[in-house]
Amino acid sequence: MTKELLRGIRKSGAGGNWVSRLLSILAKAQLELGDPRASRAAALEGIVFMRDTKSVWNPHNYAVLARAQLELAEPAVDISHTLGEYETLLTQTGFHIYEGELHELRACLAEREGQHMERTAALARAHDRYTRFGVVLQAARIEGSRTPGSNA
Repeated sequence: MTKELLRGIRKSGAGGNWVSRLLSILAKAQLELGDPRASRAAALEGIVFMRDTKSVWNPHNYAVLARAQLELAEPAVDISHTLGEYETLLTQTGFHIYEGELHELRACLAEREGQHMERTAALARAHDRYTRFGVVLQAARIEGSRTPGSNA
């Protein structure tokens, strides 16, 4: 997104709730296209927009940011901080449907750090949350990834 467009949206208030959603889509697309730096930048822009406008329309920017940070092999403390902010936002907003992804990302970080017990516990929490909210495809994927070395 261009800075001018974001300024115009902020100034007019038109469509502001959709900006963070659009930025998370852009960030996810960049990640899928193999550009984790561009993904990280778009996700951060979405988070900043949410903070500046007090909009929590799409907390998914935190998940995309964490995925980009994992791809970029950023320090565990930075990724944990992102996931902590994500969890706080989910708690404050009641967007519990995203909790499965939160715990799945924690499992990915734990696996990267060689923390097998933490990975197993995080996968169990992810599976529970996905199942609770009827996200059956993700729950089934988690069920099949509970062995170390498989991608969560």
